[in-house]
Amino acid sequence: MHDFDPSGEPSQADTTAHTHGPTRLHAPTGPLAEAEADLATRMLAVVSHDLRTPLSAIVAGLDMLREETQLSTEGRDILQRLERSAAWMSNTITRLLDLTALREPQGLQVRIVEADLCKLVQERVDEFQSTHPGRELRCSYQGHGQSLQYLDPVAIGQVVINLVGNALQHGDPQSPIWVEVQCTATHSSLAVSNLGPPIPPMLQAQIFEPFVRHPQASGQRLGLGLFITREIANTLGAELEFLSNANRTTFTLTLPRCCAL
Repeated sequence: MHDFDPSGEPSQADTTAHTHGPTRLHAPTGPLAEAEADLATRMLAVVSHDLRTPLSAIVAGLDMLREETQLSTEGRDILQRLERSAAWMSNTITRLLDLTALREPQGLQVRIVEADLCKLVQERVDEFQSTHPGRELRCSYQGHGQSLQYLDPVAIGQVVINLVGNALQHGDPQSPIWVEVQCTATHSSLAVSNLGPPIPPMLQAQIFEPFVRHPQASGQRLGLGLFITREIANTLGAELEFLSNANRTTFTLTLPRCCAL
């Protein structure tokens, strides 16, 4: 995990040295730059909303094709690639919409309802498993009796998507991704872990900033996932922490039931 994921302060022995720092997209400052940024943000919002309608039609068509029994092995491979692409497009649109919301005075809007945290997390993980059949996603749940809570399902679902997606991108592809949920009477936590090299120290200090990417990250990535996850955590009154040692990186979201839920 290097692009969107961080972990606590690892020791020097736990850290892999890199010769190049993180990539960051810089923007000009000043009143004119602010006006241009506001216009760009509104355009992003409009375009992102407009893209959701055709994308929904594409996803519906892919769902129908998945039910076909006559598809060849090659046809199913192509279908899986299309599903992964559609999922990436959907996540990108959601992140862009979240980014535009963060620039508004009211920020991200929270809608608290009663929901089952364990079920919510499992549904998001199942979506990843269907589009990444070659990867192993291991889920564990503790405190099922406390799983029914007042929370924002959309916000928590986005956190799961961001953290699991980050683990899939940066973790060792031959190793599992661990998703662990713990529910108690006072708080709940979601932890996502992956094996692989630790996050470089130079990247850790900026890991939750927008448009920060690891120098080896894919050019398709915006560097927004962890930034948006942190903003969601702040909005919910939650804590977002990470720990990255010699071969394992873990991101943990802790939600106090008395505040966020």
